[in-house]
Order: sequence, then C-alpha cells, then structure tokens
Amino acid sequence: MRLAIFSVTVIAMTVMLAGQERDRAKVPDALKWNLADIYPSESAWRAQKDAIEKELPKLREFQGTLEASPKALADALEYMSHLDKELSRLYVYASMLSDQDTRLSGPQGMQQEMQQIFAKFGAEAAFIEPEILKVGKGPVEKSIAAEPRLTIFSFLLNDIFRRAPHTLSDAEEKLLADAGPLAGSPGRMLTWRTEHRRIRPDRGIGRRSSFPSIGFSAIGESLCSVHVLG
Repeated sequence: MRLAIFSVTVIAMTVMLAGQERDRAKVPDALKWNLADIYPSESAWRAQKDAIEKELPKLREFQGTLEASPKALADALEYMSHLDKELSRLYVYASMLSDQDTRLSGPQGMQQEMQQIFAKFGAEAAFIEPEILKVGKGPVEKSIAAEPRLTIFSFLLNDIFRRAPHTLSDAEEKLLADAGPLAGSPGRMLTWRTEHRRIRPDRGIGRRSSFPSIGFSAIGESLCSVHVLG
C-alpha cells in the first residue's frame, strides 16, 4: 500500500513538473511581474545606478559631525536611508530581471554590479555605528527627544547600542564591508549552477551533477573564510 501511494505521489509530481511552462513568453502576463513598475527600462536603471554611485562618497562628509547636534545626526541618518532605499530598488530590479532567465549573462552582470556598489556603500557608511557609540546612549536618547526626525530612527539607534559588543572600529567595519562581495561568491556560484542545471532542456529534471551541492557550498565557504580571515 505504501509503495502504491509513493508511486502515485511520484507520478503526480512528475506530471506537475513536466507541465510547468519554462518559456516565459508563453506565460500569461497576469502571472508575470512587471519590472516597468520599478524602472521603465534597463537604460533608466543604469542612469539611476550611475547617479546613486556618485552620491556614495558624500556620506563621508558627515564623519565627525554626528555628536555636533541632533540635527547633524538626523541629516546623516536621512542621507544614509536615502542611499539604502535607492540601492535596494536598483538591486531588486537587477535581481528580478536576472531571475526571469538565469541563462542570460547581462542581467547577472547587473546583479553583480549592485553587489559591488552595496559593498562600497557599506564601506562609506562604516564610520556611522562606531561614531554613534562614541557619542553615547544618553546623549543619543536626548537627541531623539529633541529632534522629531530622529523618531523614525529610534529602533535603529537602540539596536546599534544593543550590538555594541560586536561592533568593530571604523577601519575594521570598512574592511568587513569591502570583503562583502568575496564572502558571497560561493553562494552566488552555487545558485547559478543549480538554476542553470534546472532549466537546461538537454538535462532531465532532477538529474544530479558530478558533485553534491552541499560539498560545493562547504568548500566554497571554507575557501572564503581563509581569504577573509587569513
């Protein structure tokens, strides 16, 4: 009986997988996302990416000013939030475009560009948390009470103090941010390999590659740790 149930389940799953439409052009528009809601075109995406990338160094202009006044702290956090929001939109567009067809190298390149820019953003913003910790929790709480614009950042600020034992110096945080793209490389390689194998028509569904995914991931992460920590 168990064997019969198992067989029926396998057949049902096989039929379901075989019935999945892999050609996006044949999928009804109602079932597809519309990336034009984010950016009207790839050229518009690139123009915004170039503009935001030029804004990143301006974040460092706030370095050394966070304890000057509640206004200065609010200005810095608002600018950081602005950059984070725009970079997130850019990344989502590139990521979703890449997901539409993982065989295309162009969208994958766009996604990799965003990973590099996010690393630059992290490096430019590396001074903020260490500097806020130097200001102290008491003065920061007074700043939140005095500056209405800081209210929306109260959770972030409290969380910075909660994580204080794990926060590095400005230089160390910058080094960690710079290593971000390297740290994520094994996972990205694994995702590409898995997705590429899954959609290729010349390979059967579920056919395994010559080495297991778990082993690939473990080896990749180990090598990454050697480069970052060694």
